[in-house]
Amino acid sequence: GRCRARGLRPGAAGAGGVCAEGRQQVPPLPPHRRPWRGHLWRRPGVPWPQFTQSMPYTPLVTKGGSPAHYISARFIEVGDTRVPVSEGALATGGVMLSTRLPYAVLRRDVYRPLVDAFTKALAAQHANGAPVARAVEPVAPFGVCYDTKTLGNNLGGYWVPNVGLAVDGGSDWAMTGKNSMVDVKPGTACVAFVEMKGVEAGDGRAPAAILGGAQMEDFVLDFDMEKKRLGFSRLPQFTGCSSFNFAGST
Repeated sequence: GRCRARGLRPGAAGAGGVCAEGRQQVPPLPPHRRPWRGHLWRRPGVPWPQFTQSMPYTPLVTKGGSPAHYISARFIEVGDTRVPVSEGALATGGVMLSTRLPYAVLRRDVYRPLVDAFTKALAAQHANGAPVARAVEPVAPFGVCYDTKTLGNNLGGYWVPNVGLAVDGGSDWAMTGKNSMVDVKPGTACVAFVEMKGVEAGDGRAPAAILGGAQMEDFVLDFDMEKKRLGFSRLPQFTGCSSFNFAGST
């Protein structure tokens, strides 16, 4: 069976987890639509200790009384190169988690350097034997799209540079092609990061970034509300959410 992330309901007590997997074709739908669907579990205790015993954790942060879940990030990498986004820019507004959005939405001062670094790194992959990725007309709301026939594939999805979000606690939220690309129509896949509209660069009243459902795919997430922390662990290859018995554990 398939299991994908659905809307997080902030503020619940106890521990909660999300199992999110599977690439989905995500058309450019209005923000209130939810093409990513699945389940969120909240209960005392953790039903999958095989992951939580070794998974890294990062603090959950509150912002101005908002009920939303936030984490703090120190920097972003594309491949092995740090994106020229300052830690101050990421700290201003923080990083919000929302499975109500199917993709990431980033403030302009974060979006533009990230997408620029991503497109350059993707073009440079040809030197290592990757196909030459051919850009095509963007499909709204996305700003950068490619012909899927010119994108290679591997176990992590499309053969594109990994995107790493270095979070507080010293770990990286490592995103493969499954997390950074979305299929929007046959033959076209777009970079799953969208520029935030109506917000000025550096405006701390808005999140620096909102991670959406695509960025949570193939992860087990442990929302430990008692300790105010988030655990995250990528599912092993070929492991499905049906492998877990969430309801049968306490």
